[in-house]
Amino acid sequence: MVILRDPVDRAYSHYNFSNRKIPASKQIDFYTALTRENEDRILADVDMLSPESKRFSYKTRGLYAKQLTVWFELFPRENFFIIETGKLKSQPEHVLKQLFDFLGLSKKDSIEFNQFAHHNKNTYPEMTHEEHEYLTGYFKDPNQTLFTLLGKSYPWK
Repeated sequence: MVILRDPVDRAYSHYNFSNRKIPASKQIDFYTALTRENEDRILADVDMLSPESKRFSYKTRGLYAKQLTVWFELFPRENFFIIETGKLKSQPEHVLKQLFDFLGLSKKDSIEFNQFAHHNKNTYPEMTHEEHEYLTGYFKDPNQTLFTLLGKSYPWK
């Protein structure tokens, strides 16, 4: 199962998550962090598990087509169940049914999704217009490549 989140929102969430335990005096602003990210170096870390890759890959981890292309070269495309977070949030029962169908399982019991607590949910200030515009422009072509690769698009701005 692959869950895709709007890469603009994902990048900002990642930044805020990465900075949650760092004193404000040692943090750099989001826009500076974005412009300093070295995508080539992060992509060279094949598993993207180095501390630098984990912490500073705000944009790189949102390049979904690059990541999926590698997986599609290793495994048949039909082995992947891909869903967008908006649909997962708005129609969890429907997505679960689709997933069970995809896996060839029968879904016997209804799951009450409201019973589950939200994890990793944090509040932080909205990103600036400049940051949002920068990321929207940055992800425009990679998102189009992703949509072409998957044969569908998502409601990302």
